Amino acid sequence: MHFSQKDSFLDALQQHQVVDGKKTCSVDDFLPRSFVLCDAQGFQSSLEIFMCHFLYSAALSTIKHFCLDQSKYTEWTTFPSVEQISVSIRLLTLIRCNTCALNSRFFARELHKAFIPFDHCWRPLQLPTCSACRPSIDGVANDEIHYLLNYYKATDNQYHLVQTSNVWILKPARSSQGRGIKLFTTLAALHDHLRHDLQGSQIKRNRIWIVQKYIESPIGLGDTFSQPVGTLEHQPTGSRKFDIRQWVLVTNLSPLQVYWYRHNYARFSSKNYTLRDIDDRFTHLCNHSVQKAYQVSKIVPNTQHSTCIRHSQELQQMLRFVAFFTHSTQLPSLTPMKAATRRAIQAVVPKLQAVGKGFEWLGIDFLIDSELHVWLLEVNISPDMSHDHEILREMVPPAVRDTLHLVMKEDFQEEGINKNGWKLLSIENATGLV
Repeated sequence: MHFSQKDSFLDALQQHQVVDGKKTCSVDDFLPRSFVLCDAQGFQSSLEIFMCHFLYSAALSTIKHFCLDQSKYTEWTTFPSVEQISVSIRLLTLIRCNTCALNSRFFARELHKAFIPFDHCWRPLQLPTCSACRPSIDGVANDEIHYLLNYYKATDNQYHLVQTSNVWILKPARSSQGRGIKLFTTLAALHDHLRHDLQGSQIKRNRIWIVQKYIESPIGLGDTFSQPVGTLEHQPTGSRKFDIRQWVLVTNLSPLQVYWYRHNYARFSSKNYTLRDIDDRFTHLCNHSVQKAYQVSKIVPNTQHSTCIRHSQELQQMLRFVAFFTHSTQLPSLTPMKAATRRAIQAVVPKLQAVGKGFEWLGIDFLIDSELHVWLLEVNISPDMSHDHEILREMVPPAVRDTLHLVMKEDFQEEGINKNGWKLLSIENATGLV
């Protein structure tokens, strides 16, 4: 069997619907909004759909930025102009009016039907904020802003992913190890990057890209404390961003057999999280292949390398420590991670074909935001199995051995297969997200 590349996987995931009674579970519940862009037939259509979502996020980001609490201002804070605020109110009102007739809830797939993104009147939303002073608006506009914020908070299940900077992430669909990834906040930056790529080699011109809403407010962990980070566009913090790499094994399609490895690991960035520099790969990309290249200078080595990967047991201890000192009653759990994995597997299984006794070992990346919501970022069909970190040296060999026990179990009965680290993940009866 063989899983599709990331673009095909994303298409299958977005087309798949799981219905539980009257409730339809949307991919928006666990996957940040994502779009496939390629230099082929249909590119203009996919670009138009993405632009609608970009402009919607820009408008929502603008009025959220305007309503920012004064206590969160910093010396780097800039504000939207009066024109940007006015255009944002107009666009969000238009979307509200044109989507009400389509559905009682705001569904992302209907957004592109609400307005034409190429209209010049939306151009102010493609520009960065640049005013040094908070603009003044009349009472009517202020009331409209608060009404719209309440409306979209109630109807858009990714409302809190839109913060004050409208950051998106662009990555090649068929690449790995953080290569070719670009963060951007304006459509001009996206177009420049794609235009430069199309002028390269034939291989680059045939690239397929995935553009995804960047999670601006991840929960961050430092060496001794944790706090939500990124809620303000230029906020320096003492916390580092991290994601979670979970291994999943598919050994059979009929009957479907999917296994969840009992341990996972967190991958940390080397530098403290901030949105002040979105081009800094050592702040925003948690890929181990990226972070191990970081060094403070040509002379000073990367002192963070040893802590760039943390075992799941250590991560849980850190999160409990945070919960105790913040008096939080909630901790991220494996339940939403498993639910999102079930949904992802369900989406692609109809498109898979078994090849002999082959199997798929997947690396699924998750991220926890400041609301303690767990998001599936991507599914990797060739996860890192290197031994260049002590945690990986500890985890990879037993996982490989346990995989052989599963795939060739008739030859390893005497080894005690019940002690295997792979645990069966129920898929067939999974109809919703917990």
